[in-house]
Parts: sequence; structure tokens; C-alpha cells
Amino acid sequence: MGRPKTVNRTVRLELRLSESENALLNKCTELSGRTKTDVLIKGVALVYKELQKTHN
Repeated sequence: MGRPKTVNRTVRLELRLSESENALLNKCTELSGRTKTDVLIKGVALVYKELQKTHN
């Protein structure tokens, strides 16, 4: 059955990472208790927020 979903995520993304980037992502998941998907989405949101400051 799995976890209940608050957002219906239907888009699939595949990406390539270096060993060090993957280790950093894994460390973020360990320390935050979030999934890789959640960490990446949070990162995108932070970049977008920063861009809004500089491009408005």
C-alpha cells in the first residue's frame, strides 16, 4: 500500500550524479530524515526563491 501521498507526482526524472554528489545527497537524507525526492524538491525550491530575489 505504501505511504499516503499529499502530492500526486506523475513526472519521472532520471539524473546522473558523481560519487561525491551522491554521497552528499545521501548525507542530506540521513541528517534530515527526508527522502531523496524531498531533498531535491527542497533544493529546487531554495534555488527558485533565490532567483526570485535577484530577478524581480
